[in-house]
Amino acid sequence: METPQWAESVQYARIAVALRPASAFARLRLAHYLERDGKPDESLAEIHKAIELDPINSPAHAELAVTLHRKGKLEEAIAEYRKAIELDPKLALTHTNLGMALRQQGKLNEAVACFRKAVELMPKSVGPITNLATLLAVTADPKVRDAAEALKLARSGVELGPSDASAWQSLGWALYATGAWKESVEVFKKSIDLQQEPKGGDSGQWFGLAAAHARLGDKEEARKWYGRAVQWMDNNAPQSEKLRSCRAEAEQAMNVKSEK
Repeated sequence: METPQWAESVQYARIAVALRPASAFARLRLAHYLERDGKPDESLAEIHKAIELDPINSPAHAELAVTLHRKGKLEEAIAEYRKAIELDPKLALTHTNLGMALRQQGKLNEAVACFRKAVELMPKSVGPITNLATLLAVTADPKVRDAAEALKLARSGVELGPSDASAWQSLGWALYATGAWKESVEVFKKSIDLQQEPKGGDSGQWFGLAAAHARLGDKEEARKWYGRAVQWMDNNAPQSEKLRSCRAEAEQAMNVKSEK
């Protein structure tokens, strides 16, 4: 069913494709609107048509990668991310997305390299900075974990995006990783206050509060935030590698074993 906010856009995009059926750009635009209108299979078909029309179209490969990633086809998505980057090495968002996919595979060194490249390409963008900072702060791999660099990056992210909830969440985890647990509690709360969607925060912040309160000896508060975080994660993002890492941090601090 077409949703009101995208129905008109889909209609006009279909007209554009009908007028210019050999235009990869028109096909990609239609795919974009179809995806947002809840028609992922139609969207995927249009992306494939765009690539058939223009095999070296890097945005088309990047869009295909995102769609495959969303469908859980990780290996195929990674191959398309790499193809898009091969065609255009300056696609910062694609480097970020590839990093997220590699992180899901547990290839942390490669993920860090992708996030670093995204930061290099977009040094004033909050997203790449906070992605890298959070990974460095919460990963369980001691060869990858770097609390000091995470804190430096997270502080720069907050400077660039003082109203960005994700930047403050990243700073909260970086502070936690350096042992500044009391300060991290205040920062996680600020992140929750700033977050627009979902209102009231999510598991990334709540696991942080659980971990910090546990380290501070407040077991009751830790259990409260942990319970809320687990429920939200299970219902909304059970496969998130970032949240799994955050959950592991909280469980280690609380000395509890995950049921997963």
